[in-house]
Amino acid sequence: GVYAQQSYDTYELSTCERKMVEQEADDVTEKIIRDTVHLNTDLSGGNISKAEVPDLNIVLNQQLNEVEQDSTCCAPIDTAGLRIEGLEELIGESAKDIRENMRRGATLEEAIVEEIIEEKEKKIHTKTTNYGQHLFKKKSIELFRTAKDAKAPDHYILGEGDEIIVNIFGTSQNQFKYIINDEGYITPKCITKTFLKGVTLGDAKELLQKKYSRSFVFHDDQFALTLLTARVVNVNVLGKVENPGSYPISAMNTAVNVLMAAGGITEEGSLRNIKLISGESVKILDLYEYMNNPAIKFDYYLKENDIIVVPDNERVVSIEGAIQRPHKYELAAGENLAKLIDLSGGVSAKANKELVQINRYTTNDRIILDIPLDKIGQKDYELYDGDVVTIKTISDDNVKYVEVEGAVYYPGKFAFDNLATLRSLVKKASPTEEAKLDLAFLLRKNNKGNYKLLKVNVASILADPTLDLSLQNGDKLLIYKQRRFVRSGPIKIIGAVRKPGVIQYDADGSITLEKALLYSGGLEEYAADFAYIFRRKKENEKEKEYIRVNVKDVINNPSIAENYKLEPHDIVKVFSRVDFSDVKHVEVLGAVRQPQCIEYDETLTLLDALTIAGGLRKEAALNKIEVSRLEITQNEPTRVIIDTLEINEQLEVINKDGSIYQLNPFDQIVVRKVPDFEFQENVYIKGEVVYPGTYTIKRDNERLLELINRAGGL
Repeated sequence: GVYAQQSYDTYELSTCERKMVEQEADDVTEKIIRDTVHLNTDLSGGNISKAEVPDLNIVLNQQLNEVEQDSTCCAPIDTAGLRIEGLEELIGESAKDIRENMRRGATLEEAIVEEIIEEKEKKIHTKTTNYGQHLFKKKSIELFRTAKDAKAPDHYILGEGDEIIVNIFGTSQNQFKYIINDEGYITPKCITKTFLKGVTLGDAKELLQKKYSRSFVFHDDQFALTLLTARVVNVNVLGKVENPGSYPISAMNTAVNVLMAAGGITEEGSLRNIKLISGESVKILDLYEYMNNPAIKFDYYLKENDIIVVPDNERVVSIEGAIQRPHKYELAAGENLAKLIDLSGGVSAKANKELVQINRYTTNDRIILDIPLDKIGQKDYELYDGDVVTIKTISDDNVKYVEVEGAVYYPGKFAFDNLATLRSLVKKASPTEEAKLDLAFLLRKNNKGNYKLLKVNVASILADPTLDLSLQNGDKLLIYKQRRFVRSGPIKIIGAVRKPGVIQYDADGSITLEKALLYSGGLEEYAADFAYIFRRKKENEKEKEYIRVNVKDVINNPSIAENYKLEPHDIVKVFSRVDFSDVKHVEVLGAVRQPQCIEYDETLTLLDALTIAGGLRKEAALNKIEVSRLEITQNEPTRVIIDTLEINEQLEVINKDGSIYQLNPFDQIVVRKVPDFEFQENVYIKGEVVYPGTYTIKRDNERLLELINRAGGL
């Protein structure tokens, strides 16, 4: 049924063709009913009995009854050409969605309406044209269900069919459920009959609380009235909506919510003059007023068979340019340019208030009206349907200013009218002490868009007002620091000094090598006698020169010639004696606990080396300590000498004269193992032997049979 209804939008069909599609929709409707009835045993709280099937058929066919009926039918046509491809498959998918919505707590009618909305939204463009339509396209409005978890507000107006629940949880505790009957009453047993039709939920609570307080004991905060299940009302939506028709929905919804159910208002529909017809009463709903005050929607609760009519919009105008919210707006009667600007959020800060343009199409012409914005308050300007209002933006090119950059306390742009001369501009910007005032530059743009650079002496102009210069709009004064015109740069001191670092320096000759070394904390104890100054050549910065100096002489006697004056980008490197010495070591290997390399010193002996290596292991052979020594002779090949030593348990070398064995750099000490030294190796025998347990292997190649015999046999 949903897709048959949509086919009227997709295809232009004659009345007879529409009736043929209706017949096809009836067939698939029966399929939905059959699929839904199968859920009779699955749906919790929403079982569908066979008795409810006719009601389902009525709800579905309500969507088809909106089609224009014609009593006169044309000649028979070929119905095969009208069949929509995949219709039965799509209907099957819709039935699944309906069943799923019912599982989530929706009633049968609500589940069908939600499916209609979802399918219809697939065809609606998300991009809105007229301001206000975004409420429906972006789903800003919620459609409430009659599900028990939906909470009704105090504004909700009660009516016949509503199910309410009273909870008392004070000294007296009780709970009562009532359904408002067709006459608008509830008839409790414990209190008098009470009329609630047309009463808000909040007022009903006060009324019932007073009545129950005569029979029950409780405090004010121990009484609650809630809407358990809202009644379902049928509302007819006509006119310029995406999906006109009759909608069975929860009475918790207002006219605004029903418009959402109908897919929203079309581009041609009015957002300002929506009629809610309830019997002889007619209310006008203005969605612009609703967007400013959403609470007004509670003034538009619905009754059974209410009618919502969305007429054509009468005046839609556009506003663009320097405005907070450019868009198309619908104007109500009596609203014109002033109201349009108010609806669009007002003009932006960049708006040119002297120039507002109205573009208008008349019968045969297009005209442009220029209106000063500041006169709108005195006289409003009437607007017509289709007008386009443009508020011009102030161009940055029209701003009159002069500018200062560089060594001043207040850089930036200044009003041109107040500072027409260079002298007044300089005083306003206030140069710093570092400013070079005898040489500044004035950047000036000519009419061709090119810039001219003028050299000015600011110091002379400040001293003699007769030398002052007139400024032009857009001039920029550039005052640089004095360091820009002198050779400057960092000096680095690295190497064997206590505080290596960088000194920022201008080439005034005030920093000498001796001062730089003292500034860096002085020389380290391991510093060499000499250092180098790496200096860029002035004529070619890619080349360097290397200056060798005796730093200790410079420190002791600053007056010597080697106490050079440093220049920007100089690097002073003080070398360390360690840089020019090899690292010497002795290596201990073999049957020691911690084999390692030991840094060599003349005081290191064999005893020291073996002790540092953790001493000897149990398998060490005391009579087989080998020291391999490298004999180095200048300009001759090296050769290796090996000494074999014997030591005692105190790690002392056993020799006749009792002297201590001295080590040389790069010696390798290897402690050999005692031949065939091995720790015990055990095997374990268990089971049916006389003496099971652990046995040590006595010799190599001991056999299994010998082990069993040692264990006393089997």
